[in-house]
Amino acid sequence: MTLQEATTVLIVDRSHDWGPALRERLVEAGIQVHVVDTCLTAFRFASVKKIDVAVVEYAMDEWTDTLCAGLELRGVPHVFTAVGKHDDVLVRRFPSEPALVDAVACN
Repeated sequence: MTLQEATTVLIVDRSHDWGPALRERLVEAGIQVHVVDTCLTAFRFASVKKIDVAVVEYAMDEWTDTLCAGLELRGVPHVFTAVGKHDDVLVRRFPSEPALVDAVACN
C-alpha cells in the first residue's frame, strides 16, 4: 500500500519537525491523519483505530525498535523518514524491507 492508497495515516513525529507539514499535505489529498509523538500514543491509536500505514521518524535507537515492533504486532505497516545513507542498516534491522520517504520533501 502506498501513501496515496491509504485512507488513514498515523504520523509518529517525536521531534515535532516534519509531522505537521506532512499532515497538511495528506489532509489536502483527502487522507485522514493522526499525528502523535510517543510510542504509547501510537500504540493506543493503532489498537483502537484502523490505521492503513504509519510514517515513523527513523532513528537507530531502542525507541524506534520498540515502536516498529509494536506496530507490527498490531498489523500496521510503516514507512520511515530516512534517505539513502541508512538503507543498508534498515534492511538489516527490519527484514521486511520497510519503504523510505524523505521528510524534507514534505516541507
